[in-house]
Amino acid sequence: MSVYNRSPSTNPESLADIEAEMNALQLGVELDFRQTNSEAELITWIGETRGVFDGIVINPAALTHTSLRLADAIKAVADVVPRALMRKLSS
Repeated sequence: MSVYNRSPSTNPESLADIEAEMNALQLGVELDFRQTNSEAELITWIGETRGVFDGIVINPAALTHTSLRLADAIKAVADVVPRALMRKLSS
């Protein structure tokens, strides 16, 4: 089930808008919202989740096609697609 039924009139939502909507759902879990344009900072944040959070939700946008470092960071904290397959899928 999608939490958001977005229409063109409400796009794009800011991170603060999404955070407010998610917190209003009172899911009974701790949520941490972050945004960056820095690949290095994103990779650092992913590494910091190991052993701290039960999961992460990430929208890495175009980095999913170009960043093997990002793929390696996610693989270090989760069971994900192997690096060789990532290269094949992104080409």
